[in-house]
Amino acid sequence: MTTPIPLRQIKPGPVPEVVETLEAMLAKAQRGEIIGVGIVAACDGRADATAFAIGEGSIASLVLACERLKLRLLREGEE
Repeated sequence: MTTPIPLRQIKPGPVPEVVETLEAMLAKAQRGEIIGVGIVAACDGRADATAFAIGEGSIASLVLACERLKLRLLREGEE
């Protein structure tokens, strides 16, 4: 069984892995490689935030991407 990781940061400030991930995805979007996006964020204080932009993609492709993300998250730490 995996030990739950608290969502609240110990130290205030940016989380380097989060910033790196967002910057990498932004670079792909700026190159035209991303045609639609969905964002799910765990925020400080146990709040969450979501956003999406369909752009040239489709709702079905974003739903499929969400399912793939869910699978990746559930598998995290199993190895």
